[in-house]
Amino acid sequence: GSLVLISVTAVQLSKLNVDNKELWYTATNNTIDAANGTKQKRTLTENSTLVFTLNDGQDITLILNPATFTAMFPAISWFGAAPSLIASKEHTVVISRDGSLLRGWWQVAA
Repeated sequence: GSLVLISVTAVQLSKLNVDNKELWYTATNNTIDAANGTKQKRTLTENSTLVFTLNDGQDITLILNPATFTAMFPAISWFGAAPSLIASKEHTVVISRDGSLLRGWWQVAA
């Protein structure tokens, strides 16, 4: 079958899934918003303060590459230590909203 799209924005198009799987959204600014999907990627192009926009009960998985820059996080209750980012490595960061509290977990790629 065919799918015809009329008046679809780039964000809406990026949310379409294949085989019922959510596609990765590439964030181009420092606001990581669940409205753009729960799987996002971000490579820093300057020192940055990240902002996470989630509703209560939502989670976001972020693949973050700091390149050679510094990333600052908002107040997050980390499971373990806060991220210690390694230049040009991909880091998986999972953020969850629990009421007014952000909870986070992270891991660096080998």
